[in-house]
Amino acid sequence: MFMANKRHSASFNPELDETYGFMIDANNLYGGIMETEWLSLSNFSLIEGIELSEVLQTPPDSEFGYILEVDLKYPNSFRNLHADFPLAPVKKISRDEWLSLHQKHLKRRVALTNSGTQQKLCLTRKRTHYITELFNYMCSLDWKLQAYTGF
Repeated sequence: MFMANKRHSASFNPELDETYGFMIDANNLYGGIMETEWLSLSNFSLIEGIELSEVLQTPPDSEFGYILEVDLKYPNSFRNLHADFPLAPVKKISRDEWLSLHQKHLKRRVALTNSGTQQKLCLTRKRTHYITELFNYMCSLDWKLQAYTGF
């Protein structure tokens, strides 16, 4: 728990530095990004013979964007780091062999069955032919996902 040490509070301790708390309540994050970021709508075309290095030079506010088909390597060590915000998620039905021993134990304990419902999953294994927008691909590179082939 955080406790501010403000000069005018009853619990102020003059032997400690003054500290202040700041809370940010972020609502409508999806709607906000939809107002500020470009979204590809039409005039799609296949471009061949362009180098990935050239595509990566595209500024975020460019009139043109790219949708890439890439192969990614997602190291197992990133699982905990990306638990709340997985990069390159896939929409699949989870399989029992993907579960940890603890998850399998919990599944048996509460008698869960696979519902057959697709979910967005962060699978820490390589992805082949992954379709992504350029900005998402660049974020993945910033977060150290490894592109092991071009597009």
